[in-house]
Amino acid sequence: MSEPPVQQTVAFDTGSSLFWVHCDNPVGGDGEYSLDPPYHSARSSTFSNLADCHEYCNNATQCFCDKKSCKYYMQYGTGFSREILAFERFIFKSSHNKGSLINDVVLGCSHEAETAANNYNGLLELGIAKHSLLSQLGSGEFSDCIEKLGDSNYDKNILIVGKNLATGGDSTPFQIDGFKYYADLEGISFRGKMLDIDNEQLKISNHKGGAAFDSGASYSAIQPMAK
Repeated sequence: MSEPPVQQTVAFDTGSSLFWVHCDNPVGGDGEYSLDPPYHSARSSTFSNLADCHEYCNNATQCFCDKKSCKYYMQYGTGFSREILAFERFIFKSSHNKGSLINDVVLGCSHEAETAANNYNGLLELGIAKHSLLSQLGSGEFSDCIEKLGDSNYDKNILIVGKNLATGGDSTPFQIDGFKYYADLEGISFRGKMLDIDNEQLKISNHKGGAAFDSGASYSAIQPMAK
């Protein structure tokens, strides 16, 4: 990212929408232990502050704007990220060419963060809010394939963003509600035994129920009613 380019290793997350990286001199949390050195906005010729940011804010991403800059606060179930929203250039590594260059991507320049994505330089959020990378690219479609969970350098672990993506294997329908992706569960089993739960309670209705996809979480959780 930026000019001159600096490498940043980020985790991708389907549970939220804001794309952010550790910025300048991050305080505490993951920023002290990131895989790559922190990105410094003052050294980039393609960095610029985002002053009018209300169109990029929602209940999940809180914003506090003046005429010069826009501060954000992103709350997660297990942490937070905060500081300013800005524009920056990104180059994504590609298996088909030298990389895809994208100018003026809205991102969070995070000076302080505490998240579950330990050791990464930030989060690439793949939700559907206006400030998500998917919305900014106008693609609306993505696919990921993780063949080897334990090998971070395996070249067939890939993320694809674009239209008319090829799919294979079994599939399940999902719904978009609010800014998240949900599936309707048919049931839950534990140690081979189906739990006695009305499957209507497991489907999303009136913004309740269903199961949200969150690639940023390392575990699955259920509400007390499903135990």
